[in-house]
Amino acid sequence: MTRFSLITISFLLSCSVLWAQSETAKPSPETSAPAPSSSATIPGGLRSPLNTKTCSDQTPQPCLTPPRPTHSPKPEYSKEARKKLIAGIVVLYLEVGTDGRPRNIKVVRSLGYGLDEEAIKAAEKWEFAPGTYNAIPVATAVNIEVTFHPYPKEWETSKPGPETSAPAPSSSTGMPPDSTKVELINGVHAVYPEAAREKELQGQVWLKVHISETGDVEGVDVLSGDPILAEAAVDAVKKWKFKPYIKDGRPAKVLYKMPMDFAFNGKVTDIQTPPAGAGTSSNANPLQISAGVSQGLLIHKVEPVYPMNARQLGIEGAVVLHAFIDETGRISNLEPISGPKELIAPAIAAVLQWRYRPYLMEGKPTEVETQITVIFRLK
Repeated sequence: MTRFSLITISFLLSCSVLWAQSETAKPSPETSAPAPSSSATIPGGLRSPLNTKTCSDQTPQPCLTPPRPTHSPKPEYSKEARKKLIAGIVVLYLEVGTDGRPRNIKVVRSLGYGLDEEAIKAAEKWEFAPGTYNAIPVATAVNIEVTFHPYPKEWETSKPGPETSAPAPSSSTGMPPDSTKVELINGVHAVYPEAAREKELQGQVWLKVHISETGDVEGVDVLSGDPILAEAAVDAVKKWKFKPYIKDGRPAKVLYKMPMDFAFNGKVTDIQTPPAGAGTSSNANPLQISAGVSQGLLIHKVEPVYPMNARQLGIEGAVVLHAFIDETGRISNLEPISGPKELIAPAIAAVLQWRYRPYLMEGKPTEVETQITVIFRLK
């Protein structure tokens, strides 16, 4: 299964040839792909009926080879969407010329919260290897998906940033060994903001901590999370003290990415589970395990807050999430699969704080992927 990051760009199987000599229908919000004209002029003067079959081993010529992205910078995540923990897909229609540049970019499926605009801004910078028709470069129309999620896979838990990769131990006599991890000496808990309590707000905040040679916190950057919770997290971490990080035998500045969880006491459950282990696998991808197996590994659970507006509207149901659980037992990535849209954000905010006993493969902790279902039921 494809692993999603903050923004994933994928092509829909919707592609048609555009011809400079013929009119091409423009998309509307109700259409997933433009309606092409019924004929086309092939370069060189040859006229042929339009054929939009995508080339494959089973497709006879003539057929269409879709354009292939060669440069696709990721769009920014809008502040409004991040604040509301909005996740979803923006579908764009665009036309790729024979020069590989996109034109006439339109929103086919909107997500709102400023994400449509960010998707378009990024798409304007994309570059493609142009599509071909019967091996001749042609202008083509495609629909593309841009998936937004506020909790990307690459912000991994308790692992050093680029400046903190562990070097080999020093061999010089009398020099301290180089550090292999960031160690906290003294830390204070964040104070749960009153504004968050009033809003019944739970969630996870990711921070990038700048640590000096002496182990003091020089600065804290917020990577993700609700602004109210983030402010409390930053205030706490600024008071932390770390053991000096040793590199090449000397104290060095480091960057450290870390999460901080905010959950109400009544929503937290710690569970005792036996160790888990299973057979062998040669697959380098995360091992897929059933929902039942992952449930048996759960040791720390945070219940979601039922949104007041959902209660008032009588909305209930199940939110199904596709989850990656890393070697430490933390949720490293979540993608919503289904469920009422009003309930997805609180489900994600809670599940991101869940902890699991690491799944063992040949005696070693291994990353796994699974599905998690969160039930919202009105009482």
